[in-house]
Amino acid sequence: METPEEIKKIELSTKTILKEDKVRYVGVINRLGRRIVEEYREGVTSLLNDQESKMINMQLALEVFLREELNEKLGPIDYVLSKRKKVNLISIPLGKYLVLVSTDPGGDVESVTSKTTETLRNLLS
Repeated sequence: METPEEIKKIELSTKTILKEDKVRYVGVINRLGRRIVEEYREGVTSLLNDQESKMINMQLALEVFLREELNEKLGPIDYVLSKRKKVNLISIPLGKYLVLVSTDPGGDVESVTSKTTETLRNLLS
């Protein structure tokens, strides 16, 4: 279980990531899809209701963590990208967590992914 101090550090780091161009949302979930932290860029509201958000968190966690079974043969996952008309959804496994980032279409996925990994790796690994 995460301590309040750990959660506070993660929250501060997610606010840094939100400053990246076109980033809408940053969330951290555990292997069961439970939200640890979530932050939205100022002025942005979720496109999903709370139930839909919980459902997609569980789906993304299951998808990424099941793919880890192939890490030995294919190498570890850097990130998984779901490119949609309204948003890009990026899932980045870091340690026992999954970092979820959504960007506006046209966002620089490689840059956002790199910044997110750099910012959160030490906190979540």
